[in-house]
Amino acid sequence: MWVDELDACDVAPSLSHRWDHVTVRLADRAPIDLGRSYAWIDNDATRARLLDILGPGGCIVASVPGNGVTVDDEGATVRAEDGRSWRCRVVIDAAGARSPWTRREAARRPGWQSAWGVTGRLEGDVDPDELRLMDFTEPFDAAPFDDGHGAGFLYALPLGDGRWFLEETSLVREDPLPWDVLEARLAERMRRYGWRWVQRDDEVERCRIPMGGPLPVYGQGVVPFGAAAGLVHPATGYSVAQAMRLAGPMADAIVGGLEDGPKAARAAAWDVLWPRDRVRAWRLFTFGMRALEQWGHVATNAHFAAFFALDRADWSDWLAGRGSPTDLRRTMWRVFGAASLAAKARLMRAGMGPNASTLLAGLAGRGRVR
Repeated sequence: MWVDELDACDVAPSLSHRWDHVTVRLADRAPIDLGRSYAWIDNDATRARLLDILGPGGCIVASVPGNGVTVDDEGATVRAEDGRSWRCRVVIDAAGARSPWTRREAARRPGWQSAWGVTGRLEGDVDPDELRLMDFTEPFDAAPFDDGHGAGFLYALPLGDGRWFLEETSLVREDPLPWDVLEARLAERMRRYGWRWVQRDDEVERCRIPMGGPLPVYGQGVVPFGAAAGLVHPATGYSVAQAMRLAGPMADAIVGGLEDGPKAARAAAWDVLWPRDRVRAWRLFTFGMRALEQWGHVATNAHFAAFFALDRADWSDWLAGRGSPTDLRRTMWRVFGAASLAAKARLMRAGMGPNASTLLAGLAGRGRVR
């Protein structure tokens, strides 16, 4: 997550690394210094801190089947597979994008972000202080290394003492990119850069993130959160900062609503989670995802060159999933306006597919809200 997003978190996560030199590298141009600090979250320390806040006895571990939650006007009953059961006032479902306890809107095909990453000691011409957020300099959809799978980028994080985390990433595609393709791309990229592993850890990170899938059905009895609530950014895959930002307001809404009963508490939570403007904004982000699915190396480079030429506040809000629909539409038009004539032509050609009507409706501020 970005360091400047920590202040908005009610309980900020613990960090394992921080980088102040963060760049985006695009083909045929100098690296873009983003002027913004980036952080890597320490998952174990953050989890321990949250459990410490709960206090002794604050956590019960149980396996609950898909039909193990029953909601009524007085609260809910949770039944575990081992026969135990509990009554509670509100159920918060944080079991991920495929949770069986949250109902979702009519099926909508998600896009997929895929990544294959390794850690080790690296040798070669590389800046030990530069975090490459996105390195798009290698055109893997063009000769001599055209593998038929579209554009991709390198995510490269220096860990100190010559150690690096390198992750070959497919930003978003209709189908997940196979692991062997990502592994081959990283090996080829390192060969072209003149990098080699002096020592490589055995552990491999394999990451697949569903993006832009159906939102939860508004107002249902179980209140989802995190990926279960659809909070994964449809165009970028970011989710942790968004969840941390909403956790406090949502908890306050539930506590306040409980004065009038569980049903009021659930309604208050939903109003924080998916207000009308956030749903509209999410539709715009989803259009951005569908456009990225169609673009190859050239169009993707043109898009990000225009995107990071915006004011930092504008592109930061887009990446974070913040801003009103009006602000986001303005940002989309600015990206298009900042592009060269050749890039505009490429972006228009990429958009003249099945998503053209979505583009026009989204930019004009029309379209279904829920």
